[in-house]
Amino acid sequence: MALWPDAEADALEVMQADFPHVVQACGPPESLILPELRRLGVDAAFLADLDEAHRRGWYDKSEN
Repeated sequence: MALWPDAEADALEVMQADFPHVVQACGPPESLILPELRRLGVDAAFLADLDEAHRRGWYDKSEN
């Protein structure tokens, strides 16, 4: 599994990364949003940092 914080989505992204056939079947990454992360018991300091990055717009806003 690959995990990374996504300030733009204000979420933690999760994706299967090791097996190409699984990635193809599972599709794009899934977002775990802040309420779900709180319910799962994710550290409050991590959630606060992620939320601050989202509020301040600390992510790439260029068009892809």
